[in-house]
Amino acid sequence: MTTLYIVKQHVDYLDTQPTISAPMERWEAEELASEWLMETISHIVQHSPYSIDEEEYESLVEHESTLIKIEEHTA
Repeated sequence: MTTLYIVKQHVDYLDTQPTISAPMERWEAEELASEWLMETISHIVQHSPYSIDEEEYESLVEHESTLIKIEEHTA
């Protein structure tokens, strides 16, 4: 039996309805989580009225990474 995984992305820590992916292989889940993270960071940077320096960028990546989880999916 193949173990499948799902990716969940919350908009904040209190989000009760995260975006949830379809079940997929582990490597696909990791790739999707990375894609979602980069899309979110890109959106934040592009829509920020302020310049974001390297330290702030790293902080954003760290924070947003905590809102994306990869979990085993049992059918």
